[in-house]
Amino acid sequence: MHLKKPVSKAAKLALPGNKAVSIKELPEEVKSKSPELKMTVHSYDERSQSRFVVINSRTTRVGHLINGEVKVEQITQHGVVLNFQGHKFILAIDENS
Repeated sequence: MHLKKPVSKAAKLALPGNKAVSIKELPEEVKSKSPELKMTVHSYDERSQSRFVVINSRTTRVGHLINGEVKVEQITQHGVVLNFQGHKFILAIDENS
């Protein structure tokens, strides 16, 4: 009998080919170096140019940098995919660091 491993919420949110993990699943040394991230607004639209999030009190879109260090890679229906020092992770609507 083969049991399926439970799929993390982050894995469900990530798009195919996107090796992003939940912010909670980042290695401790990465979490300790990354800035605090607080998402207060998440606006998803089918038109990608209309999507935005407010993180750390700043309106941010795909391609922008947060605190000059964390790149916004995607805004999905359920959160935002971020990249910090080559580590892709998801900040879901119901998660904040």
